Amino acid sequence: MKKGNMLLLLAAFVWGIGLVSQQTGMELLGPWSFTAIRCTLGGLSMVPLIVYIDRKRMKEEPGFSWKADTIHLIKPAILCGLMVDLCIIFQQYGLLYTTVSKGSFINGFYIFITPIICVFLHQEVKKKTWVSVVIAMAGLYLMTMAQGIDTVNIGDLVMLAAAMIWAVYIILTDNFVKNVNAIKLSCMQFIFLGLIDFLPAAIIEPGVITWQNCYGSMGSILYAGIVICGVGYTLQMLGQKTANASTASLILSSESIFSMLSGFIILGERLSASEYFG
Repeated sequence: MKKGNMLLLLAAFVWGIGLVSQQTGMELLGPWSFTAIRCTLGGLSMVPLIVYIDRKRMKEEPGFSWKADTIHLIKPAILCGLMVDLCIIFQQYGLLYTTVSKGSFINGFYIFITPIICVFLHQEVKKKTWVSVVIAMAGLYLMTMAQGIDTVNIGDLVMLAAAMIWAVYIILTDNFVKNVNAIKLSCMQFIFLGLIDFLPAAIIEPGVITWQNCYGSMGSILYAGIVICGVGYTLQMLGQKTANASTASLILSSESIFSMLSGFIILGERLSASEYFG
């Protein structure tokens, strides 16, 4: 397996086993406040590494300017940060009106949406990729929708919007990370994302961000912030430096597999025959 694909698989693994922390983190904090805290923490956790990398580059690359390099990344960080932010918030609100299983299946539509957008952008999508997309969607359906889809509600539509946003994010990342420092871009996107979310958190969820609530959610905040944001998304960006967007979306969809396996191993959840087959 190529190095980039392996990094994407590791990102999916980190995300998949971390869904529990995202759920438990919402017990005391709201969607905006939890997102603001964990994303800010995730970005700040990478700052020491960024400082080390920039100092090393200043010694090895004559004329390198950390200031110019950072300013160059402001626009990509804002665009990527906005896409991630919208996707996370849409997912959180979508799950208020639909089931987790149905939401997971609909959110997985980004596997199909990403190559379609690539075609419109005149990017090559190989036939084997389309075959893989169909197989992946079939497997995701069996894993999440064993009982079938009976009705469609507003939550389902919100989750579909989240899938479309995530597909755009993958393609944006694909365009940006080829020629920039992926670690610094990941760091900056989350610091930006986290800081802007404190405003809606204060307006929509007043009084939620308290020391007591943060302390009670500390485990979830640390994992969702440092591991999922700081590590997972950085692995994704590093992986996309060599993998194209369509391939990346397929590999990242294995998050569902790791999520199901973690529920089976850690939480003792029992799987049906169709879920195993999926």
